[in-house]
Amino acid sequence: MTGVPPSSTPLSPSCLPATPPHPRRTANNRQLLSSPLFHRGVQKIHKSVHNLRHGTPLEEMGGTKIERNGPSYLAHFKKELKEQLGLKK
Repeated sequence: MTGVPPSSTPLSPSCLPATPPHPRRTANNRQLLSSPLFHRGVQKIHKSVHNLRHGTPLEEMGGTKIERNGPSYLAHFKKELKEQLGLKK
């Protein structure tokens, strides 16, 4: 025996009367759910949790990125073109 009479047990949520949602609260929820800022925030949190559970993907660690050390192809092409045409700076 626990010493608690059966009449003083806590009520479960299904026993409580259902109250309709407040109209302002419903409008605020609609506005929040239609906001791109809210969805970006949720996406960022989801990505963080996913990375914590499964580790950071190789794409984000730079495993598949090509790092450029020298000038771009376009800069090299322009330089060669100027040299061949005799237009040196």
